Amino acid sequence: MISWISKVWPFVLILALSGVFYATQNHRHDIGFFEDDAIYILCARSLMTGSYSDLTQIEKSPEVHFLPGFPILLAPFSVFAGDHLNRFKWIPWLLAMISGILTSLLFCLWFPHRWASSALAIFVFNPLPLLVSDILLSEWWLLCLILVAMVLLADLEGNYQNAFRKSALTFTLCWAALTRPE
Repeated sequence: MISWISKVWPFVLILALSGVFYATQNHRHDIGFFEDDAIYILCARSLMTGSYSDLTQIEKSPEVHFLPGFPILLAPFSVFAGDHLNRFKWIPWLLAMISGILTSLLFCLWFPHRWASSALAIFVFNPLPLLVSDILLSEWWLLCLILVAMVLLADLEGNYQNAFRKSALTFTLCWAALTRPE
């Protein structure tokens, strides 16, 4: 029991400290500071009405510029957030923390476990993620999907008979293709 706690506490401490840092940065940009974040929310709301349309247009024309991968993720949150758009600002922080955890998990697969907390700290305390931690951009979601795909690929190595893992990898890669065109 004690050995398990001694392995986990550095991760919990790093995530807690980064949560404090990210929370202090969460007020710098409003939703709509970059046009993309507002459009992603509008696309998520249009998905909740049963179509994927451009709500900035008078006519309900289909949205063709922004892919639906990130709005699909945001759609359930749009019900929760309602008209309080600042609630969406916690999604980038959450995705950054998930990406950091996945990065440290990948690090554990390839390097000694004692360095995994260092990889997490370097990832979450990097100045660039801190600067954009309150901007609702699809890059965070794409990074999570890529890291999940890498974890699944590392897990599949040598064991190609597992249909669930292959299906999960296919689903993850398809969602990534629907998130960004790159």
